[in-house]
Amino acid sequence: MPYLGVSAGAMVAARRALGCGTRVGGLPVCPEDPDEPGRELEVGEGIGLIDVSIDVHVAQRGSLSAHRASRAAARCGTCGRATAAR
Repeated sequence: MPYLGVSAGAMVAARRALGCGTRVGGLPVCPEDPDEPGRELEVGEGIGLIDVSIDVHVAQRGSLSAHRASRAAARCGTCGRATAAR
């Protein structure tokens, strides 16, 4: 079945979808807005069409390091929500 997703629609195509957040294990992993408190990176259930996670606005948000941190946390089991991310 063909599927086309744009922005959030692309993100939810994955088995594990990256949500909002700038911290993993309480540590900042990408730039944070000084006017807002840092939040833990959320990784939720997607619809499972693909076995990779997609972050569609990486360049605009500067969140590539958050994605890398979530993968590292998943490999070593150090982050509660991100431990199942793949």
